Amino acid sequence: MNTHRAQIILVKIRTENAFSITLPVPIYVFTECLYACEGIMLILDKVLPRLMTIQAYNKVFGKDFGFYRLIETVLLIIEELQDYGKFDLVDVNAGKRKISIKLI
Repeated sequence: MNTHRAQIILVKIRTENAFSITLPVPIYVFTECLYACEGIMLILDKVLPRLMTIQAYNKVFGKDFGFYRLIETVLLIIEELQDYGKFDLVDVNAGKRKISIKLI
């Protein structure tokens, strides 16, 4: 196992007309934003089923869906990916367009 944990999610986007953007997002900042959303997700889990009929809620989201569990799952995935160290998560080329997501 790699001993160096990834610290930054690097998102690079390049379009056909030479527009290019690079977004370095510290993993710590991203996970803290998700932790901040957990309270809102708990409220949504309690309020949304009461605003909709149970049949409509189950049809839209499914019976076992929970916004809080979604956030927890994303956080666990990020933590596991971070343990692998530096690697390319996504690297897509389509002509002159390119999108890449790396953990560094």
